[in-house]
Amino acid sequence: MKISKKLSENIQFAINEYVSDFETDSNEVTPIYDLRKISKELNVLPLVGDFGHIWGLNISGETVCFPIENLEEIEIIDETKLRFQGMRRRVYFLAAREYSNLIDLMPRQSNEDNDCSECKGTGRNPINDEIGFEQNRIGCKCFGLGWLPKQEDETIWNSK
Repeated sequence: MKISKKLSENIQFAINEYVSDFETDSNEVTPIYDLRKISKELNVLPLVGDFGHIWGLNISGETVCFPIENLEEIEIIDETKLRFQGMRRRVYFLAAREYSNLIDLMPRQSNEDNDCSECKGTGRNPINDEIGFEQNRIGCKCFGLGWLPKQEDETIWNSK
């Protein structure tokens, strides 16, 4: 993904804001991993935690993933890694939603893309409501966007 210099600067601003905009609450439980320290060290904006890995953005606008226990294994997840395209979209979606100056990263649904058959376009897995979760704790195959690209093979989600 090629991004503008301004968008790169906006990502750096968001990283700096994330790292510095934190006041320790005396009642807060000390986290096992300090994501702000890791963010500063790697110069990455963390956005999603997933089974021991953190997904985020570097200042080039690339989606990165790294195991929380081994920061040296940071990996750029580009468009050639087809298996992770949903998570790439999720990272861009969250970045744009959480940081208004990163709105240009918001994935755009084309007329050819399909509403997600699981959430019916809402971005919220209906199992959350069935269980009684107010928050969106159980993700959907669209990763919260409400749609999937037409070219994306849904058979990966339907295979047993």
